Amino acid sequence: EEEEDDDDKDEGKERAVKDSCNDDQKLVIYRHNIEEQDQVNSSFFDDDYTIATATGFTIWPGSTFFMDYITRNGARNEEAGVVGTGVIDVKGKKIIELGSGIGMLGLYLAAMGAHVLMSDVPSVAHDILKMNIEKNKRSARGITSITSSNDIEKRGVDMPSATIAATTTRATTTTLPWPTSQWVGERGGSAGYMALDWTIDIDSQNENGKFNPWDVDMLVAAETVWLKELVLPYVQTVVSLMKRKREHQQNDLECIMCYTNRGTESSATFAVTQDLLDCFEEHNCDVETIHKGFSVQSDGEEKDCTIYRLTLRRKFST
Repeated sequence: EEEEDDDDKDEGKERAVKDSCNDDQKLVIYRHNIEEQDQVNSSFFDDDYTIATATGFTIWPGSTFFMDYITRNGARNEEAGVVGTGVIDVKGKKIIELGSGIGMLGLYLAAMGAHVLMSDVPSVAHDILKMNIEKNKRSARGITSITSSNDIEKRGVDMPSATIAATTTRATTTTLPWPTSQWVGERGGSAGYMALDWTIDIDSQNENGKFNPWDVDMLVAAETVWLKELVLPYVQTVVSLMKRKREHQQNDLECIMCYTNRGTESSATFAVTQDLLDCFEEHNCDVETIHKGFSVQSDGEEKDCTIYRLTLRRKFST
């Protein structure tokens, strides 16, 4: 069901998509809607703006596929090909998300009780990620502050009914894990953001130890790589975080990755699944398929969607 706010009727630039759910568990996710905004992206002249960056301002179906698997046991997209049951408990865990884009997946995990550090290139992190965290932050009383904006579109993200009924109390911790973190939802979770460019050394982006993105329990990513030129820097970033976790804390960091194949073998531009998996194996990672299904695209097309678990081998070459 789509409803227009008063401002939307006047300016025609925003649309709120509202699902039937408990308002206290509603996430409001904003995205740039370039088609309705004179074909202009406000980040176009940023130094790090690329074609790949432009896609970070929209919603990718793989994110909802991932959300279904982790928290809904496949219930929401049953008719759309999701099979199996969710097996990942995120409550209370510290998670870093790579290529967060508008932050829908990361905010969803935060509302489920996780502490999420979302990341993307600076033009995305300091724009839409920061904005969406602010739109969904909650005070100690659990009150969400939401305002309108003229250059973005907002979408309501329905929280699972099991979550709504589970608890309305905040976790015992009162310390937010990262300087950009805000409380999100009613399960004691939080969301923060950092600028993280895969082509630049991680340490140089750590702001003197403010983030330490390897100091987490889990790494997640959904539909982050679709260009061949992104495969190697993405894999190197994942492996670098895994190695740092092992070096600093003597623990292993696993990556749960959702991937939709959008390329063909003959394409010189678009990556295919095997390109990505081969690159991970070449960088001493074990790859395990843990979930298969398909996601429904905006045009109704169904594409294969797979969730993998990536782990760093115990013995690896440097």
